[in-house]
Amino acid sequence: MIRLNYLTFYFIIAAAPLSGGTVVNVKDGGNMATITEVTYNVGGNSLTQENQASGSNQVSGAVETTNISIEEGGNSKDLTFYNLGNAKIVNNNFSNPAGVGVYNTTSGSTVVTIENDGMAAYEAAVIESATNRNLMNYLFYDGTSGLPGVGVADFDILFRNSWTADDYLVVAERNGNTYFELTPLDVNGDVIADANVLKFDSAYNWRSGYENESDENDGQDMWFTATSIKTFYQETSITFSEIYGFRVNNDGDADVKFFGASDDTFENNPKNPNVIPEPSQFGVVASLLAISLVAGRRRSRKGVRN
Repeated sequence: MIRLNYLTFYFIIAAAPLSGGTVVNVKDGGNMATITEVTYNVGGNSLTQENQASGSNQVSGAVETTNISIEEGGNSKDLTFYNLGNAKIVNNNFSNPAGVGVYNTTSGSTVVTIENDGMAAYEAAVIESATNRNLMNYLFYDGTSGLPGVGVADFDILFRNSWTADDYLVVAERNGNTYFELTPLDVNGDVIADANVLKFDSAYNWRSGYENESDENDGQDMWFTATSIKTFYQETSITFSEIYGFRVNNDGDADVKFFGASDDTFENNPKNPNVIPEPSQFGVVASLLAISLVAGRRRSRKGVRN
């Protein structure tokens, strides 16, 4: 089996084993939300799937989810909001691996690998993948070597915006045929004691039918599923608290993407002060500050005569 891409970020305590509560399989008909309809933005066009795809279709651009309709516990929801705030990777356990990278297909295709582009470029690419809704932007593990050992997490990822009890985690995997695990982290990046570890496996319940035409693995389109963030606390004795990130273990070599989705904005969720806002936000703030300073100088000079 090809070593599929890692989940979008990796950072764990070097060579540290996983820690957490019970490993819970995310399964259809149980803790997996039933997806009833998905709307995408494909090449600037809005396309709706009322049923999952039956085959694979190659695309050269982005495939962005704009709405994921789900049913859970007799209730229907439209997941139209996404956790697009910034993130950072910590506790990176990679040293000098081969075959690990990130595909990013938008108006063209870019491939970033650790061996060719370096760790900093890879981490930036992982963060971008985890904070957008483009299914063609995912981690890959192909023909790998030099990976962390079995049972050792790859990395941790912390997000600017937290997940609250009303939010969902969407996980996509190329070809939907292998597994990886996520352990929840608190605001300090520590494992939430006794919370569940979620294992996503070949039971991905919605086939998108879209595959990256630049990906050499023909016929392997993206499959995905959604589960409530409360699944991390399902059948535990602990009280729910916000989740700020995940410890990623990809022993299954999954080519994976994951992101937050909700029927309400993530901007209202608690923020992690340890994760700075997106650079674009800094640009806006800097521009406004510059304008304010210029205006201030002009006001101070007005009426002053030499």
